[in-house]
This record gives sequence, C-alpha cells and structure tokens, in this order.
Amino acid sequence: MSQRDSELREEIVKRAKERFLSNNPALAFEISSLKASEAEMNGVSLEKLQDLRIVDELRKHAENKKINPSDLILELGVDDEQERTDLRRKNAEQMAAALGITWSEYLESNPRLKDKM
Repeated sequence: MSQRDSELREEIVKRAKERFLSNNPALAFEISSLKASEAEMNGVSLEKLQDLRIVDELRKHAENKKINPSDLILELGVDDEQERTDLRRKNAEQMAAALGITWSEYLESNPRLKDKM
C-alpha cells in the first residue's frame, strides 16, 4: 500500500468515527467520560482506550446492520457512491492478491461482492 493510500484510508476511518459519534451522542458522551484510571487498568492510554471503544461499537453496529465493518467505514467515511465502489473494489483486489487467487476466483468465493461492484 502506498503512502497516499495509507493516508487516504486513515482520513476515511477518522471521518467515519467522527460521524458515527456525531450520530450517536450518548455513546460519544460515554466514551468522552472514560477515565484515565480505566485506561491504566487496561494497560493503554486514555486515547487508545477511547479509540478501541469506538472501533468495538462500530463493529457491533455493522453486525446489527448485517454488513461488513469495512463497508460501514466506507458508508460513513466516503460521501460519493462511486468513490465507495472504487475503494471497495481496490480493497477486494488487494485481498485477492494477498490470498494468491485471481479476481474472478475471489468474486466467485464472495458472491455478495459481485452486487457491490
């Protein structure tokens, strides 16, 4: 992954987390109310504990919607539908390459993905 791709991904994830919290003010308050002592008990910084909690809640929300957490991140973090589709395809192509299979083999093993491309 290039430096630019990495920066873009970080920007999308950051925007998705911000929007998720904006859409869930009670959760945002709960997370902002976490204490440093709780973080210390878990061996992490307060910032890290807050981030872990946001990620966990995003994952749960995706499960409730019966979608992949990465799709939820794209849904919240990218406004343009075509850009979401392009990013979804790029991620899937990278996954296929990492698995050492062809794009068509990857699509065959992920039939729901075909509908999103």
